[in-house]
Amino acid sequence: MQKSLILVVLVSLLVSCVVADDTLELALVLFRHGDRTPLHYLPDPYNIFSKAPRQTGQLTTIGQKQHFDLGTKLRYKFVDQHSLLSSSFNNSQILVRSTGTDRTIMSAYSNLLGLYPPGTGNPDLPDQIQPVPIRSVSHTPWENLPDRLLRPFDLGTCPRITKLRSEIFASSAVKAYDKSQAGLYNTLKTKLGLGWTPSLEHIDEVYDPLMVMHFHNNPMPAGLTAAEYEAVDAVHQHLTHTQVGEYKSEISKLLGTNIGREWTSEIDAVMAGTPNATVVYYSAHDSTIEFTLRWLGVFPDTRVVPYASLLEVDLWKNDDGDYYLHFAFNNDTLSIPGCTGDKCTVAEWKALMDQITVKDWDSACGLVPAPTPAPVVKTVHSGIPPLVFVVVVVVMLVGMGVMCVAAFSAGVGMRVWKMKHDSDKKGVEEPLLADVVENDTLV
Repeated sequence: MQKSLILVVLVSLLVSCVVADDTLELALVLFRHGDRTPLHYLPDPYNIFSKAPRQTGQLTTIGQKQHFDLGTKLRYKFVDQHSLLSSSFNNSQILVRSTGTDRTIMSAYSNLLGLYPPGTGNPDLPDQIQPVPIRSVSHTPWENLPDRLLRPFDLGTCPRITKLRSEIFASSAVKAYDKSQAGLYNTLKTKLGLGWTPSLEHIDEVYDPLMVMHFHNNPMPAGLTAAEYEAVDAVHQHLTHTQVGEYKSEISKLLGTNIGREWTSEIDAVMAGTPNATVVYYSAHDSTIEFTLRWLGVFPDTRVVPYASLLEVDLWKNDDGDYYLHFAFNNDTLSIPGCTGDKCTVAEWKALMDQITVKDWDSACGLVPAPTPAPVVKTVHSGIPPLVFVVVVVVMLVGMGVMCVAAFSAGVGMRVWKMKHDSDKKGVEEPLLADVVENDTLV
């Protein structure tokens, strides 16, 4: 124990010496929720979990402790080591964003309880606890808005992602894989009493309850061997890699574009001297971390992302005033393709962003409506356009007016001629035209 402690101290001193002149300016922290109840259920009698309302996918007491412990570790890094956060809550320093599920919001709260433990918060509250705001947009009981940042794969959020995933599962490669696993699928159907045959696309409905049982050391359903459980685990692992597409593929770009731009926005704000925060939490899911790792080109060919996993992007500034990024997954440094070694300059990051994002996410997803066609001019009276019809009517009215004036003038002329003719016969004086007009009944 003493030797281990000495080793940890020596490693810490070595790291401190290496980055003694570098300062941590920003931490972007994406983590998975903690241990939870299952999302899917096996048929009775193999189901051992409650199906009561709002019991599906709930954070367990184990999950709460997992995130409290993670928050305690992050406090040591952000408060004690690098002074990125004050020892007490400062609303200008931290932002917390969560998906709308109970398990992710409760994980964030549990983590924050470790980050700002009792005794460091409000002196007017019991044990000086510290409330911290958590923001979300989706999965509320009242409204469920699309979460483009952390759950772009949800049905309806990006129709193009949904279509691409359908094409993946209908591909010859997936059909061939399912054929190779037909024996396992039939075994699961028989031993678990399923009313359907498993496939790669739907293996999670079997894997999920088995995984939860395994994690909690519950016995497997009668007749299911350890080897068969491991086989199910392997199929699920294949699923996690298949559904996020290949690196730099269209689906990978669509999945990662929004979180990449969010990170870049936070980085730019810090470099401009107007930070939104110095620590940003994103409380999400294994699927969120999986597509992000694939989008970055560093998705390990290993098991699924464990509970309370942590993907961290740190922005550092060296003694020359230059900024660079450091990526780590569960404390293991990641070497990002397109970056120089373990340090990624901001210029390298932005060049990479141009390669692994789409320019217009809404349009690429099919969310932008097609341009509205030009209005069709309706025709009236045997196909004559309205404007032409109006002109014709006006011309006709003017013509009728001219005709009336002409007729009136002709009538007056005739009357004058007749009176003149009669006066010539009688030898009377010719009346004035004005007198005729004034007394004429036509006027």
